[in-house]
Amino acid sequence: MKLIPLSAIDLFKIREVLEDSSNYLRSNNLPNAEDFTNQIFLEEVPGTPKFYTLEIKGEVIGFTKISDQFPLPGFLHIRLLVIKEKHCAKKNGTELVKNLKKISKSTLWVDITKEELSLPFWQKIGFKEEAGRWVLN
Repeated sequence: MKLIPLSAIDLFKIREVLEDSSNYLRSNNLPNAEDFTNQIFLEEVPGTPKFYTLEIKGEVIGFTKISDQFPLPGFLHIRLLVIKEKHCAKKNGTELVKNLKKISKSTLWVDITKEELSLPFWQKIGFKEEAGRWVLN
């Protein structure tokens, strides 16, 4: 499993993951993979935004958008984490988060609410609520 940095020229990789993630698009009320891909790449977020794909044996199975040094120095904000549906049950999201933790050596932060469907995933891998934020130290 590898985390590979992405640039604007690699947007097709994100679109490919989203096209195989219809539940993610539907649960987040997103119109389609192409529009959302363009939107998330152009979206301005605080910190230093970066994209990575998650690849196994040359196949892109997921991606993440992060912002380093946000909301404070020493934090890494996980803005998005999407894994192709057929790869979700294989603990690939967990491995991606572990790799981010190794790379950043920072406190990981994800901005979710208690009502979000993904909350059990974040809790299972060790995120705790602290002052209204979900963090992994």
